[in-house]
Amino acid sequence: MIRNYKTTILLCLIGTFLLPVSISLHGQSTKKTPIDTTFLALKAIPNTQKKVDDLTHLFAKRAKQRQINYAIIDSAINIAQRIDYTQGIGYAYLKKGLVARRNYSYYKAIKNQKLAIPYLEKTKDTVNIIKCLNSIGIAYRKVNIVDKSFNNYFDAYKLAQKIGKKRSMAIALNGIGNLFTDTKKYNNALYYFRQALDLEMSVNNTLGMEYDYTNIGEAHLFLANYDSAHFYIQKAYDLSLQNKREYGTAYETSIFGKIYQQEGKFKESNKQYKKALELFFKIKNPRYIANTLINIGSNDIKLNKTDEGVKSIKEGLKIAQQIGSKENVVAAYENLASYYSKIGDYKRALQNYKSATSFKDSILNSEAQKELINTKIAYETYQKEEEIKELEVSNRISKKLAESTFKKFMATIIVSVALLLALLVVFFLNSLPHNPNNSHF
Repeated sequence: MIRNYKTTILLCLIGTFLLPVSISLHGQSTKKTPIDTTFLALKAIPNTQKKVDDLTHLFAKRAKQRQINYAIIDSAINIAQRIDYTQGIGYAYLKKGLVARRNYSYYKAIKNQKLAIPYLEKTKDTVNIIKCLNSIGIAYRKVNIVDKSFNNYFDAYKLAQKIGKKRSMAIALNGIGNLFTDTKKYNNALYYFRQALDLEMSVNNTLGMEYDYTNIGEAHLFLANYDSAHFYIQKAYDLSLQNKREYGTAYETSIFGKIYQQEGKFKESNKQYKKALELFFKIKNPRYIANTLINIGSNDIKLNKTDEGVKSIKEGLKIAQQIGSKENVVAAYENLASYYSKIGDYKRALQNYKSATSFKDSILNSEAQKELINTKIAYETYQKEEEIKELEVSNRISKKLAESTFKKFMATIIVSVALLLALLVVFFLNSLPHNPNNSHF
């Protein structure tokens, strides 16, 4: 236990010094971008479609290596525009938006993926249009613009349904479910998560199934169904190990921490949270580093380790403010307000409570919740309309089949009657008496 705690403190200190340098408000690097010799070499060659594709690929590759250089993708877009390479423009904007979203630059993500869609429509690239719509839905959700998030998820779902893209349908359904989780409509969320799981299971997509199990487990956690929550999170955790997905393993470990925390088992909760924290530092995920530090601090306060707890919460708050993670800022302020209230420091308690309320109000207002209910009705209406359309098609097919069968039946009867009459005529003719006068010997 002591050894784990020392490791955590060391990691926190590393985070204290390195995170402010490595991330800015929207997760972009503040360091000077190193010279990329591959980029320089590509810039020197003539402008062709292949050059655009290679630049786009290089940008995505560097982003995975955490060396984000928007100059690369901007160069790809400029060249594609100059040579009128429509597909290249659309795909480059898509990649630029995806990288921006994954690095917490949500408005940049929305802007670029909206720019991508018209070019993708010109080339009839339906799959990437769906990818754009789902990604825009995620970005709008992250900045708490609920109605626009739902509309993009819904459009992605309808388009994916038309071309039978089940994985994309599942992504959209999970997104809609997450919107309901955000507004504490957990049973509604479970409805969409279960639909998504059915789709992922039908195509044996274990990565998608892991995500679905996690979402279902979290919804049960919020409903205080702890046994169900543990069951589904364990399923997700096992799949993350099978898929060798460190992010999934880290996140699901943190959910185990949350389950134990809700059950009042704070020591076991911190044990899980500290395991998760090491993994989040390893994969450099500041949002969940902040969240995990806040939860460890909350547990420490409940275990009467108040100094350590407050320090951990403040460290999480600092990181959350740097990356603009409002939900974590709210969690930190709420925990600090609760602590200061308990020790009788009402002035600080009130300050933190006001800060929490201010951020919370900016996250989701009552109008957004009303809009979400309207979007739920829209989805259900669409589903019913689709069922009616399918039933109408089925009825038309059944009617045509019945008409065809009847026609065949009538034709068979007519042919049978004709044959019977022909046989009767032959029989009648054969039964007539033979006239010997007509014989010749």
